[in-house]
Amino acid sequence: MQSSSPNGSEPGSTNDYTRWLSAILLPFLAAASVILFVFPTNTEQLFSWTITPPLMAMVLGATYLGGIWFFVQVLRHKQWVRVAHGFPAVLVFATLLAIATLIHWDRFHHGHISFITWGILYATTPVLVLVSIVSNSRSVADASTPGVPQPQVPFVARMVLACIGFVALATGLTLFLIPAAFVDVWAWQLTPLTARVIGCFTAQVAVGALWLSFDRRWS
Repeated sequence: MQSSSPNGSEPGSTNDYTRWLSAILLPFLAAASVILFVFPTNTEQLFSWTITPPLMAMVLGATYLGGIWFFVQVLRHKQWVRVAHGFPAVLVFATLLAIATLIHWDRFHHGHISFITWGILYATTPVLVLVSIVSNSRSVADASTPGVPQPQVPFVARMVLACIGFVALATGLTLFLIPAAFVDVWAWQLTPLTARVIGCFTAQVAVGALWLSFDRRWS
């Protein structure tokens, strides 16, 4: 007989707190994606800060579209193991973007509803996501059925993923810490703030890849 997880659901399942958090974040991600993709030339009027060139706005919008896909998967899949490795990546992204906001505080549209929303989200999301990781930590162990072998990811594939993760992490942290080094050499116009934003989501991808590379389970 299987025991229930702490929230009363099946062992290894994502808890209700995480599912509610995902559902709450989705509308904000959707709104940001529409603004940045459909109206990339109007960020001065519609967004938390003015983003130039429009391509940069669309790149950030693509990141939020990726976030929509991820949190939809959290709601679709019951097992925490299927989405667990994405949450540390989200934590890194939200934390670095919160720091970038403080560093470039003067660049934002203070008093605008979009900035108020941005400020609240990035002040709270790192904490809320960390709570989700901690509260689901037991579900990682519960996801395996004793005595039942699981398909394994080949060692070479995991090492390739780890190498990609290390390179991406080094690139992302360099963009974030030394943005001026990229302003004149990037494929499109950057500012210190937009360089740091690119560093944020590059580091996010890196952390996800590295976290996955240490887990042999195909699931």
